Amino acid sequence: MIAQVLESLFMHFAEPKYQELFITLLEKHAQQIEKFPSWYSGWARLHAMQTCGNAHIGISGDCPQPNAQELAQWPSWLTALGMKNESPIPWLNATESQENAYFLCSGTMCYEPLKEWQQVQELLDERYSSDITD
Repeated sequence: MIAQVLESLFMHFAEPKYQELFITLLEKHAQQIEKFPSWYSGWARLHAMQTCGNAHIGISGDCPQPNAQELAQWPSWLTALGMKNESPIPWLNATESQENAYFLCSGTMCYEPLKEWQQVQELLDERYSSDITD
């Protein structure tokens, strides 16, 4: 699907034109996706990601990578990748300090570097949990 490809291109290369095209395509189908999500299963994940906000975790230094069980509780669009010098993906370029840390960006906000995976989980829980009584 072209919208998925455009979203991936934006995430990897940080080119705003890809995001604009992706959002334009998604907005044209939003009402139908919300009414009939099972008919638009390919679009539903993208719509949920755009509605709830995307999240990326850069892992630098010797911090342990989260395992599949730790990631399974979060949305499927969450990205957790190791940071390296000279990465072709802009947001994965390692920091100059090369500290052992988790770098979490969610929606339009990036948090201070986190030392423990538990801290990342707490922030993700805050970001993606909703209180039904609200």
